[in-house]
Amino acid sequence: MKSHRSAQDVPIAVKRRMSGRQRVALNLPARLGRKDATIIDASPGSARVRHAGTIAVGTQLPLMFTSFHGAFTGTAEVASCRVVGTVADGSTEFESLVRFANLSPEAQEMLAKVISDDGL
Repeated sequence: MKSHRSAQDVPIAVKRRMSGRQRVALNLPARLGRKDATIIDASPGSARVRHAGTIAVGTQLPLMFTSFHGAFTGTAEVASCRVVGTVADGSTEFESLVRFANLSPEAQEMLAKVISDDGL
C-alpha cells in the first residue's frame, strides 16, 4: 500500500512542479539585491528573474518591484542561476529561480494580486 508524504517530506523540485506557476504576462522591472532585474514568471512560492551577473545558489537577497497594486518587497533565496544569452550591449544575461522566504502577509497578498492580474 502506498503511503502519502507530509508536505514537509516532499522534495522542493516536486513542490515547484505542483505549485501552479503562472506566467506574468508583462515582464516586471525589479531589483534583486543591487541588480536591475526583470521578473519573467512567478508563483506564490517562487519566481524566475533575469539579470546581469551570476548570483551564487543559496544567496538570500531582497527582491523589490512595483505594480499598479503598489510596491512589493520580500526576501528571495536563489535556487539556481544559469546563462540565458547576451543582451544588445554584448553582456551576458542570467536567469535565476528564486524562492520567497518569510514573506510578510502584506507581501504575500501583493504577490497574489500580481499573479492573478498577470502582472498588470
